[in-house]
Amino acid sequence: MGAICYYIRTGEEALEILKGNPDAIFGDLAGLPRGSEVIDIDKAYDALAWLASPVKRADTLHMARLIHERDWPHSQIAESAARLNEMVVDDAYAAIEGLTDERADGFDLGLGDAAVFLPDRVRSLADAISALDEGDLRRNADFPLMDEQDVQPSGWLEEGEQILSTYTLPALRRLKSFYEAASRQNQTVLVARG
Repeated sequence: MGAICYYIRTGEEALEILKGNPDAIFGDLAGLPRGSEVIDIDKAYDALAWLASPVKRADTLHMARLIHERDWPHSQIAESAARLNEMVVDDAYAAIEGLTDERADGFDLGLGDAAVFLPDRVRSLADAISALDEGDLRRNADFPLMDEQDVQPSGWLEEGEQILSTYTLPALRRLKSFYEAASRQNQTVLVARG
């Protein structure tokens, strides 16, 4: 894993400026419309998505089994993959990890995948993120399972409560504020993972 997730909120007209401009994603907002913002939540995106989304948990379980169970029968792998393919990605998962069927072409940011959400979609994503309740996420936490499935950041068995309280949930608050501002200002959101 080791990836970091970056989020940019800006005007739709700024997408051309962002294409091929990795400096903008690292906070150099020169040339972007006023009110643009870049945040990163480091590796907390993985844990947030896992805590918020049953689809992410199913996907993580599938990937963990692929990695750790070398003798997992091919027929069971195919069944698991088919179940995953039938699941609908929820808006919280989409917002956190930038999941969309339409990838953002032309964003050569050196970070891997990028997704662009236009203002109408940003509003629904903001609603989903705003609806995430910290108490519900805490109840979904299963530190031994998260550690076993390599949910990032690592160290859930030793420091799960501390990671959740001082790293993961503060990242959720930042993400909520980010999406709320993007929705309020009718902005486009670019999500890039790398």
